[in-house]
Amino acid sequence: MEHKMSDKLHASMVGFDFTPAIHPEHGAWGTTPIMTEVDLPLLGRCLALKQDDRLLIWFALDLCGNMVCETAELRAQVAAALG
Repeated sequence: MEHKMSDKLHASMVGFDFTPAIHPEHGAWGTTPIMTEVDLPLLGRCLALKQDDRLLIWFALDLCGNMVCETAELRAQVAAALG
């Protein structure tokens, strides 16, 4: 049996800013009082592509200050949720 692929490719993209507010006395996250501003926002982005019954989601997140083991744990949780 031959599989026929659809000519339609659906795509969607979203981005969002999750930069924390900088506290005037305590700085970012309450731990850096000398930090009064950020030069670039922290962003999250997601691209979704779908064709027929196949779906690909590509997610990127600016992870600042996370240790490698924390990032690995986040990846493991996402992988477990996806099966």
